[in-house]
Formats: sequence, structure tokens, C-alpha cells
Amino acid sequence: MRKLLIGTFVSVLLIAYPKSVQAFDGAEGDGFNAEALCLPGVYINDNSSECLVLGSAEYQTTRAGVELSIATLPDRYLATDENYGKSDNKYIWLDKDANLKIYYSLDKAIYSETSDGNFPGGFSFATFQYREDIGGKSYYLLENGTWIKGADVLREVSPTPFRGVITNGLTPVRPFGWVLYPAETFKGPGWASPKSGNSLTRYDVIEVFDTVNYQGYDWYQIGIDEWVDQRWVALVFPNETPPEGVKNSRWIELNLFEQTTAVYENSKLVFATLTTSGSDRYFTRPGLFKITEKVETTSMGGGVEDNGSDRYYLQGVPWSMYFDEARAFHGQYWHDHLGYQSSHGCANLSFADAEWMYNWAEVGDWVYVWDPSGQTPVEEHLFTQLIDD
Repeated sequence: MRKLLIGTFVSVLLIAYPKSVQAFDGAEGDGFNAEALCLPGVYINDNSSECLVLGSAEYQTTRAGVELSIATLPDRYLATDENYGKSDNKYIWLDKDANLKIYYSLDKAIYSETSDGNFPGGFSFATFQYREDIGGKSYYLLENGTWIKGADVLREVSPTPFRGVITNGLTPVRPFGWVLYPAETFKGPGWASPKSGNSLTRYDVIEVFDTVNYQGYDWYQIGIDEWVDQRWVALVFPNETPPEGVKNSRWIELNLFEQTTAVYENSKLVFATLTTSGSDRYFTRPGLFKITEKVETTSMGGGVEDNGSDRYYLQGVPWSMYFDEARAFHGQYWHDHLGYQSSHGCANLSFADAEWMYNWAEVGDWVYVWDPSGQTPVEEHLFTQLIDD
């Protein structure tokens, strides 16, 4: 009976005082504030309220704000045009343990015991024009007009369909980014919190509404009672202040810790995406650089170990933008590790993102590479070698 009476009394208050309940009007200096406390409700679009949005009102208003932001998320982050990243090239991954013999004609590839040379060994990928299947065996005509046996091919590969986002020059007000691998969110920060029952998939776009550090790791609130460990996501932290040394309000920022790239024009964020930069041994060097050269298609290769264990050769690398000696932003088709370090020093992008940046960038544009964790060295180191076709 008491519960029912309390409920009725609260209902009367809600009718009589739809916006607030007056706080205790104590005498001056007794520790009470005469300002009103808001009852639970939504005040996001009402700036006329003079009440304090605290307690239950604060919780409901915060939830409503997150709900409103989530509802408009797709409108703020738009995928690049679907025409970006299209290529007529086809690609194969070659067996590094094979001899990788090449032949000047299909007949020689089928019948001759003598080859006309060898394809570079190691971690190697080639572009091909078409495949010929004869007598249960496959043969590939490479872009340079030579043939290679299908027995030396591990498999045909395709570039990742991932696409970054454009913001139409409206810099987001909070951090945002992408999910790196499938996971279930938690209802609060920390592994001790119960799971929410909601799952994330790789490349989902998320926004961050709050951050709490738990046992040395940041946990991000990305929805109503939904939290994720920082290691699950890669974020962009919008910052319209140009890096020191940039005077024209136009630059590219590569965040090595987050593995994200952000593009600014007129000091407004216009594009952002996931990146794969150099691994520990071949780290991408932090610093302020300029784009020195743009190459639509090229081959890349390198390796510094005497035994050739780290040798690689990549044909048909598209939309390269060199900014630090042989280090470049460029498209890649040989992995889907976006969001993780694994390159030989370059900044790998999806085809769509590489073409978008290639069209946007100009020789002389600034490139700011940094690691907010401070863990990446800044001195000279091993790096990839360029091989021009």
C-alpha cells in the first residue's frame, strides 16, 4: 500500500511540477542550494530549464543523448563513393618455397623443361591477365607477358572491400573509429562487468561517449550500457589544430598507436580510415614530412636479412604517395590486417581509401606521423626498397 501511495504522490508531482522539484529552501550558509533539481526526463533540446540535471535526471538525459547520437551516426560518417578502388587487375599469391620459374609462352610453360627466368622469391604477389586451364593444370599470364605455372600459385587474392568515411567537412565532436574484431560488449567498464548480449563485427563504425581506465586499459562507452576494451577498436581523435610546422591548414595525420589515418582540409576533418603501418622491426618513422611523389601503379620489394627470410616482392601496388624516402601511403591487396601493424614501413590502405587519398593529395602536402604512446622510435631504421617497373 505504501508503494502505491508513493507512486501516486510522484505522479501528482510530475503533473504539478513537470520540469523540477524545488530543493530545500534553507537559510543562507546552511549548506543547501536553493536551485531546483530536475525530475527524471529529457532536457536535451530545452535550454530554458533552470534545474540541476543530476541523479536520475542526469542518467536519463545522458542515455537520451547517447541514443540521439547513435540514431544520427550513419548521417555523420559516409562511406566514400563506390567507384573508388575499382581495379581491373587480378592478383595471385606465389609459393615462396617453389622455384617460381617464368616462361615466355604458354607452350613453353606446358612442355618445356627449361624456363626463361625466375620470379623474385620470398613473400611474393603478382598481377595476372588471365588463367588458362589445360589438362587439369592451370597457367597464369602475368601482366608483363610471361607465364607461370599454377602449381607455383598458392591462391588468387582480392583486395579488402573496406572503405573509410568522409565527413563532408563537419569535424566530429567526439572520438570515433572501427571495431577490429568480433566481440560482445559489456554493460560497464572492465571485464568484471556483465556482458550486454550485443555483439560487434569487424569494421563496425562506433563513437565514444565516455572513457574509463580499468586496470591500465581504457574502456570506451559506445552505446547505452555498452562498453569495449580499447584493444578492440581503432579510433580517430578529431583535432582541428594543425601540427606544429603546418601553416596551410591542410595535412594528413597517421596515428601509429591507433593505426588510423585522418585527412584535414581548412583545418576540418574531411576523411578518416584504418591503416596498416610498419611492424616493430620496420616501424614507420614518426615526424613531420611532405608528400614528395605520387605513382599510380608500381612494384615494391625489399628485404635486409642476409638469408632472405624477410624478402618480398609485390606487383601492381596502386596509388602510392611517398612521404618519407621509400615509405608511402598506398593501396594493398595481399592482406586484410587493417588496424594492425604488419608492413615494412609503408602505410597500407584499402584500394578505395588509397584512391580517395591519391586524388585528394598533392605533392608538397604535409604528413604528420606520430605515436601518442611514445613507444615508436624516431631514429632512422630499416625500411622497404622501391622497385620501379
